[in-house]
Amino acid sequence: MVSTMTGMLGSLGTRGVRHDRIVSTPERLCPMCKRVQRLSGEERCAIHVKATTLAAHHKEFDTKQISGSSPPGVFVGRFGYPKVFVGPMVPPISGDTEILDTPEWWMGKGFDEIVDFRYSLLRGYSKANVFDAHKGGKLIETLQEVAMMTKPVDTELVLTRPPRKILDLREDSQPFGPIAPLASFQAGNSSVDDRIEKAFYDGDLPARVRQHPLIDDYRVYRYNYLDNTYVGILTPESWRFEWIEAWFEPELLATSFPDVNMATDVENTNYVSPDGHRPVMLGDSEDFRNRKTYAKPGGCYYSARLAVSEYLDTIRRQAGAIMLREIHPGYIMPVGVWNVRESLRALFKTKFEQFDSMDAAMNYVSTIFEIPKRGWIENSAMLQKAYFQRKISEFN
Repeated sequence: MVSTMTGMLGSLGTRGVRHDRIVSTPERLCPMCKRVQRLSGEERCAIHVKATTLAAHHKEFDTKQISGSSPPGVFVGRFGYPKVFVGPMVPPISGDTEILDTPEWWMGKGFDEIVDFRYSLLRGYSKANVFDAHKGGKLIETLQEVAMMTKPVDTELVLTRPPRKILDLREDSQPFGPIAPLASFQAGNSSVDDRIEKAFYDGDLPARVRQHPLIDDYRVYRYNYLDNTYVGILTPESWRFEWIEAWFEPELLATSFPDVNMATDVENTNYVSPDGHRPVMLGDSEDFRNRKTYAKPGGCYYSARLAVSEYLDTIRRQAGAIMLREIHPGYIMPVGVWNVRESLRALFKTKFEQFDSMDAAMNYVSTIFEIPKRGWIENSAMLQKAYFQRKISEFN
């Protein structure tokens, strides 16, 4: 794919003109744009979306000193764990910048706007050992304070060199703004969310959901966003949780999650879509006692579990939760795990359908998804248990 795009690059990095053409091949001739248009309602491929936005944010970051209002935003990398890159995210403007790093406000927006938010923030980075976070230090303590703030805060970054503006040629890479090594970082004062502050200092967020009474029926919720179809099934049993993603383009999964072993972690399906896609599935689950190992789907799993737990605690009920996601070709680039969290929060605000059995619920789910019921059952631990393992209570 990279070699395909090499000839499409233009004047990336040229100074002076605000809207330089970064990709020399126009959208009407781009083979990837044509493919996206054929398979979905999107008009441009991921590379053209990123290139257009990168050109629009061309000159503001051509300096080693950046002053602006952080949304507030802090990033923590994962490569090289436990020694990872950390740092503030700051735009070159002051004022109300909160939306730039508040995904809760992004729901319903398209790829163009999401990429624009991401490319508006510069990431100054420094390396830190995650196990030393409790020891503090000026940078770590300042970042911790910023992370707990609820409103934009005035900041000043001094960098060791001007930021690099990177156009990742992979269609499936997440959009991120310019980056540069951090020499120093200062932040002003802002209000702090006392709930976050208490959680940070206490280190104890109680698992309330397991103490609530059970629901008494099967409930199915649905939601669509960015060519992702989400279905949530709540079951009348004690807390257990499962998250399964079905990727219609396995290559997007492979490059979006480099830690996933495509040979051992991913399950193939027998379903072939009308346009020739054979989806692959990635999932994991836990029972009442919670997990002791890291879930194979990574951050998406934990984002989904958070959304489910929040909802159940809000309605003061306990349930089993089977959360399913179909990812279609119109999802032209991964935008971050916030997409899962916020989509499921939105899902639980919709009206649910009620059923008296798992099979009735799954028959309804089959009218929502493209993959047939059998494909989900074959790859779901909780569905297999519901269909093939009779409960002791049935014999009493």
